[in-house]
Amino acid sequence: MTAVSTFAELRSLARASLHAAGIDESAIEADLLLAHAAGVSRSRVLASLGEQASEDFGVRFESLLGRRRRREPLAYILGYREFFGRRFVVNPDVLIPRPESELLVELALGAARSFGDQLELIDIGSGSGALGLSILAEAPAQAMLIATDTSRRALAVTNVNARALKLRARCNTLRCDLVSALAPSRLPRVLVANLPYIAESDAPTLQPEVRDHEPPGALYAGEDGLAANKRLLRDLPRIMRPGDRAYLECGYAQGHALLDLSGRLAPAARLDLHLDGRGIARALELMF
Repeated sequence: MTAVSTFAELRSLARASLHAAGIDESAIEADLLLAHAAGVSRSRVLASLGEQASEDFGVRFESLLGRRRRREPLAYILGYREFFGRRFVVNPDVLIPRPESELLVELALGAARSFGDQLELIDIGSGSGALGLSILAEAPAQAMLIATDTSRRALAVTNVNARALKLRARCNTLRCDLVSALAPSRLPRVLVANLPYIAESDAPTLQPEVRDHEPPGALYAGEDGLAANKRLLRDLPRIMRPGDRAYLECGYAQGHALLDLSGRLAPAARLDLHLDGRGIARALELMF
């Protein structure tokens, strides 16, 4: 590939190469990798397709393509993922934000805006911070975020993203297991949690991008996929006061099992399952 002279030819070969490797969106991914290798925007590289590429560029581009052909996630190669209209730094220490998690943000934002200026937002298992920071960015200006995670490296990514979004002064990171280090607050609370929810037995069915590259601790939750949420629900009533809200993400076809579990472990909360645009239960709301 390094002997090819123009960006257009590189682009064409890259599309074919990614398609042959089983990459579904080979065309757009080839463009994004081309732009990343060039250090410019996608629109800029598309406007330069007729220009000649250097041999050094061809070597660099081929290296990126090789990583993607080996099914390394595109987001890890690029170093970012777009989520809820913002760009978040990601790396193999954190889960890659998914579009289905945006429902959690929308629901939590609705609750946050109803509480007025003074409130606490809590993001449990924050990873990149995409959930909590997306809510904080659009919540009332006096709102504060507490982001918890067991991983120092994950919390470091949360802090990088908080600084990039100019939210670091309103974001406190706390290394702990779920809500173990939290106490009840006098301020209204809105809590979100996208915890691991994949059954360990389902690992062979996952795409290689997920199974082989994303952090296992952010994916798997015991034999039924409910272990992490079960531990959270056992402790959640301790820190939530009347009027507080919590939003938990559900795995595919897992909504009713999580609903039943919540009814047993948080009996004082009113529960509501929320569906995504495809009619799939993706978020459980607990109203304390």
